[in-house]
Amino acid sequence: MIDHADRRELRGSRILSAWLDHWDAREQNSMDVWLASDPSDKRSSPGYVVHYIIDTSDTLGGVVSVDDMSRRLGHSYDFDVAEIFRSLVTFGAEERPWDHARPVPGHEKFAFFRARDFDPPHIRRLVALGQWSDPGDAEYLTGLLVERQRRILARYLGVLSPLGDVRAPGPDQICATDFARLRRIAPSAAFHYTVVERGGGRTLELPVELGDGGALCFRPRPVVTGDLADSDPGRIVTFEVHNGAAPGPLVIHTYDLAGRGVRVVGLTRPGA
Repeated sequence: MIDHADRRELRGSRILSAWLDHWDAREQNSMDVWLASDPSDKRSSPGYVVHYIIDTSDTLGGVVSVDDMSRRLGHSYDFDVAEIFRSLVTFGAEERPWDHARPVPGHEKFAFFRARDFDPPHIRRLVALGQWSDPGDAEYLTGLLVERQRRILARYLGVLSPLGDVRAPGPDQICATDFARLRRIAPSAAFHYTVVERGGGRTLELPVELGDGGALCFRPRPVVTGDLADSDPGRIVTFEVHNGAAPGPLVIHTYDLAGRGVRVVGLTRPGA
């Protein structure tokens, strides 16, 4: 069982809320709906749950009746015990991100929404859906969203391995995408890859082939011998993939099927 707060949908929603400054994201502004697979019988099973986020008007900046609270939106809670304690301990001397927040002249409708405290063509098309009466607002908002996206990616792709989209395009090849390199989170010189294969009592270092779009591929070597069932634990082989920039690797868990290649069964991202 997965704790509800750790579910992928909620963890992803947290990132989207940070990007758009959805400062009123809370339980009351979400809704789950059960949809039956058979549309003719809405109460039947099997089916699936659709998650809705509602009241998204509280994004892209906002104000409340108290100016000091408006400056805090997106940074702290209405009643934030931790911030109150920090202010008491420091006698208010510690500078907060909202202390000098000011609306940008000409773009007051976005209030205190900005990028400093926090794929351009796609974002530009998304912003255009707002049908802004002032073209300058669209340019301004696009710039904010691009910069906030960059900061979020730098934060999340730098904690654990940013490698994903693992696939086996052939029986003798495994490929992945380094999203940090794809998004240019670090200079190109920061990325240098190593792949270590472990299984069958052997440890091997494999050469890596780099491609466009953050792609990388390597070719596993057969290390398991003997007449074993496909699901036998003796066939388990792991590949540790380091990109040279992240503190920890991506570990790809597979079954070595001998002449039939490998079957990817799981991924883990341990810390440093």
